[in-house]
Amino acid sequence: MPCCSGLNVLTSGSMIPQGSGSSNELNICNVKVWKASDGIKGPGTCFPSPCGSYLPVEFVAFTGELEQKIVNLYWKTLTETNNNYYEVEKSSDGINFEKIGTVKSKASTGNSMNPLEYTFIDKDLKHPIYYYRLKQVDLNGDFERTKAISVKIYAAKFSIFPNPNNGTFSIDVPSVNLHEELSVKIYNAMGQLVHESTEYVKNHNITGSRVDVTPAQVLPKGIYLSTISFKGETHQLKLVVQ
Repeated sequence: MPCCSGLNVLTSGSMIPQGSGSSNELNICNVKVWKASDGIKGPGTCFPSPCGSYLPVEFVAFTGELEQKIVNLYWKTLTETNNNYYEVEKSSDGINFEKIGTVKSKASTGNSMNPLEYTFIDKDLKHPIYYYRLKQVDLNGDFERTKAISVKIYAAKFSIFPNPNNGTFSIDVPSVNLHEELSVKIYNAMGQLVHESTEYVKNHNITGSRVDVTPAQVLPKGIYLSTISFKGETHQLKLVVQ
């Protein structure tokens, strides 16, 4: 029987073994809940036991990932039974959660035996780490919550934002220490140095640390190579000015 199925033996019925072969067994969601050697099951017997002990939604994934200035939340369900919607809850301390959005179930009439995928985007990022969890609400109002996941809000690598830009941009830095020094050099397509400056890390409370770069002279539209020297290492990033 498929996941989230249930079986009750009524007063007029019973489960009686017919031999001992592999076909003489009851499986729910690939789990064997009764076999011939268990003997006769009479009225009042239910599977799974205790009666009704199944999950309305069977999750197989719930993840969150920082991309540029947003957090992408993703979850996948294997089956859904009487599911109405999901509430996305968020916390900056892992204790106090608040609702930040609602996602309607993709299951027809709230029931599905096929995998379903969901996404949610969070753009309000002001703290160094966030915790997310899902509140799954049934059609009858019952609900369950997932375990919380955490997403660190700082740059995982050097990146230019926005890119393309108008010649003024920021560099996200994989560091949370303020006032650290880095050198920025920008070269045009001919390999000519068109900008050079020393910048200092500052915290904008969003994706951790960054530096803002404003060349003294306006950069013409084109593709440039930005060379960043930080803590003894050199990083090269493509810069597009439109």
